[in-house]
Amino acid sequence: MAAESKPWFKFSPRDFLADPKVHRMSPAEVGAYLLLLCHAWTDDGLPDDLEDLAFLANVERAEFESMWTGLLGRCWTLDDSGRWRNARLERERADADAKSEKARASASRRQRTQANASDRKPTPANASDRKRTPAIGEKEKEREVETEREAEDQTKARKRAGAGAPRPQEPPPWEVVLDREPFASSPEARQAWLEYHEDRRERGKKATARAVSALLAKLEGHTPEIVIAACRDAIAGGWTGLFPEKASAGPNLRPVPMTRDERNKANLQAWIEGGGDDDDERQADAEVIG
Repeated sequence: MAAESKPWFKFSPRDFLADPKVHRMSPAEVGAYLLLLCHAWTDDGLPDDLEDLAFLANVERAEFESMWTGLLGRCWTLDDSGRWRNARLERERADADAKSEKARASASRRQRTQANASDRKPTPANASDRKRTPAIGEKEKEREVETEREAEDQTKARKRAGAGAPRPQEPPPWEVVLDREPFASSPEARQAWLEYHEDRRERGKKATARAVSALLAKLEGHTPEIVIAACRDAIAGGWTGLFPEKASAGPNLRPVPMTRDERNKANLQAWIEGGGDDDDERQADAEVIG
């Protein structure tokens, strides 16, 4: 099917925003990515030429080269014909082609049915022909239903053979929890959490749902600053786990005050041990949690 007959393609904002690569892109990279998707749809892929790609993305070549060697280039694959293609965009193209083919087949069947009905329409002078008309119409309906079934079977066969790409899977477990604290209230903590899991994925150590639950339990009660530091320390050290207790002792973090309950417990313990004067209370107030 010609590309110009499909002036639009299906776009899912939820899937686009959930993509870890898009999360890590700058605004300029996101804009360039969207422009390249549009050109790839209308031009059936992108050319394998860096200068042409920079022109299509409306970005200076030097700036685009740094984008393409980073996150932007990971969103495209070079096929055997020498064209860059986006996997999700090509799945949408295959679905659109299948629907268009089915619509053309249905229109062709309707035209044939109308032509046959016109040829077999009885004349008013022939009563016997008028009586046979319903039987002819029923046969045409049966043939039309059978043709539709054959078209559906062919579509299913093409999909099983690989013409129809698989639907996108459910989001990974570390993205399902982004609506929880501290990620819901801190975009920086959310970004650090996603970068940590992207680093694990690139090292072949993707976190399972059980592992994500264990990591969240370790981060529970810590501030967004501690969570950010723990994620960055894990990336820098090549660690699989998170260690917020080590991050909280870092020299670049401000001490986090005790909660009221923790401060009361510290004061009570100091009084029991015989040191419950004003100086000890002030010292307990100044303590921090790790």
